[in-house]
Amino acid sequence: MSHHFNDSLVIEAKYQCIAERYMDQAFGFSRLTCVNKKGHDYEGYTLDGTHLFLEIKVRETVYSDILIETISNDITEAPGWIIYSDADVLVYLFIENQKVSTRSLILNMQELKDWFRPRFNDYPQKYAQNPGYKTVFHIVPINELPERVFYQISGIKLE
Repeated sequence: MSHHFNDSLVIEAKYQCIAERYMDQAFGFSRLTCVNKKGHDYEGYTLDGTHLFLEIKVRETVYSDILIETISNDITEAPGWIIYSDADVLVYLFIENQKVSTRSLILNMQELKDWFRPRFNDYPQKYAQNPGYKTVFHIVPINELPERVFYQISGIKLE
């Protein structure tokens, strides 16, 4: 299956409402706030009072891999989200028929960072062309992610 790397911000904006409903259902957030600031996209509290920062990634097709952004802008050398994000959780949504796929992922961001760092060069690098610069991603098969990177939260449901 061919990957489409461009327009990720447009895709995320397009599915923002679907993503917010999903996060509310999956996490049971009592308060979910879209902050869209460097470091994380959302913050909220679960029903048991746990405070979490969330980074959201959306792809319009279900893939067997995730894209890990290592360089956000190759001209300025701005780091990608795997480096700068302060999120606790990476919510990686795959969209199928205008709905969140049950194959979507909820990952522990720190565990993902710790796991990926020594394997940086093990995964193919791709570029997304943006106006005047490129973004650098690494393609990581989901089946190679260790169990510890999958976020564990009581009552989570992928529907």
